[in-house]
Amino acid sequence: MKIRAVEDGTVLKPKEPVMVVSGPAELAAIYEPVFLRAFFKSIVATDAYYLEQIIGQGRVAEFGKRATPNEDFHLDAVEANIVGGGLKLTSNDTAALVYPQTLSGGTTAHRYFSCYPTEDEAFVNAIESSDKIALLVDLIDSYKGIDKIVALKKKYRATGKVVGMRLDS
Repeated sequence: MKIRAVEDGTVLKPKEPVMVVSGPAELAAIYEPVFLRAFFKSIVATDAYYLEQIIGQGRVAEFGKRATPNEDFHLDAVEANIVGGGLKLTSNDTAALVYPQTLSGGTTAHRYFSCYPTEDEAFVNAIESSDKIALLVDLIDSYKGIDKIVALKKKYRATGKVVGMRLDS
């Protein structure tokens, strides 16, 4: 098997390969996951850049801690999101501490809502207890959840509270 790669810090032109692996496909397939992990931060930073181009500067928030295998891996992802897309909001308090340019933005978990008799009570309590909150829209019915959160955004707009929504499933 032969591996060719550019030196760290090399400026690349668009569509220029970073690494070329040649040899038996079976052997290359064994090493492919290792190579992909080596470029994880670059992949995340690139995706963050494109996402920010689509939705606008300073509007990207990340809630990915659950999807990563450990805290360090998630901190790497947060750093890459900052570099690539100027991430400003994370749900991870540790990440907000390590990267102060991100704000720790509140989000609500499914278990939070199970502590209240109704979805409406949970929404109002979450908003009242935080200046910034992202509410789950798909707890019971996504369409009704969106309507409820839009109405609450309007209701609380004059208070300065930031009410967002997130789709979890």
